[in-house]
Amino acid sequence: MSQKLKDLFPKIIDFETLYIAALEARKGKRFRDEVLEFNSQLEENLIIIQNDLLYKTYKVGKYKQFFIYDPKKRLIMALPFKDRVVQWAIYRVLYPLYDKQFIYDSYGCRVGKGTHRAADRLQY
Repeated sequence: MSQKLKDLFPKIIDFETLYIAALEARKGKRFRDEVLEFNSQLEENLIIIQNDLLYKTYKVGKYKQFFIYDPKKRLIMALPFKDRVVQWAIYRVLYPLYDKQFIYDSYGCRVGKGTHRAADRLQY
């Protein structure tokens, strides 16, 4: 692993990063049982995640599968909430690094970009 990547790991497992990641992960899902349970012992759960990552004992949970039917039938595969927190922590550290690498006219999944902005850009 390169030295630069090793420098990122402490940022990912930093408690504040994990806390902000938990807030991001719960947006739109605050009242789901799994999220309420996780947040009822938020500090303890974040410390457990932090230690599991630090000591390399972290295990990704099993996907929950379900269908949604709007606008058409689609299979959704969702990870447990704790895994969403870890994903957000990784995203928060890596996104700024990758975003700087993208060309200006790259619009997919970028803050301040998206399909509407891309369509507006085509109008010029």
